[in-house]
Amino acid sequence: MADPLCRDCRDLQLEVKATRMIGKTPVCDEHMRQRLGMPATARGIAPAILGRAAMETAKETKVMATGKQLDEAVQSAIRRDAAAGMPLGEIAKKHKVSWPTAKRYAGGANGGKHAGRPKSAAKSADVGVAYEAALQELCDGIWAALPLGKKAALLNRLQEVS
Repeated sequence: MADPLCRDCRDLQLEVKATRMIGKTPVCDEHMRQRLGMPATARGIAPAILGRAAMETAKETKVMATGKQLDEAVQSAIRRDAAAGMPLGEIAKKHKVSWPTAKRYAGGANGGKHAGRPKSAAKSADVGVAYEAALQELCDGIWAALPLGKKAALLNRLQEVS
């Protein structure tokens, strides 16, 4: 006698060889797991179980986003958000596009390695104040270490220049 076919797959009009017997019912591995309440295998549900109709439907509903052109309204909205300083990741989520797409349509308004992270004026001012204080401390140290003759020569030179 030939190898029996899985009864559940046969009901789906598929010819899949049965590998197990549950009682007197021949079933494939996937249907055995399904009947016993076990999780699907690591590779997921076999295409044979899905059935041809389900596979056809899955192929039809799959939409490829490659090469998709955004309409002008979305492009201008991305540019406005980028000009307002919104990070590219947030722009991508807001307009449901990928990060590279958001970067491309941002038009360089928000490009660069740290796009969307504008430097704050307060932070820049703090750095300037810290630099000025360090420079003042360095000059005081150098001035204190100079001998009196060198200090007098330097002051005379500064008076000549100004």
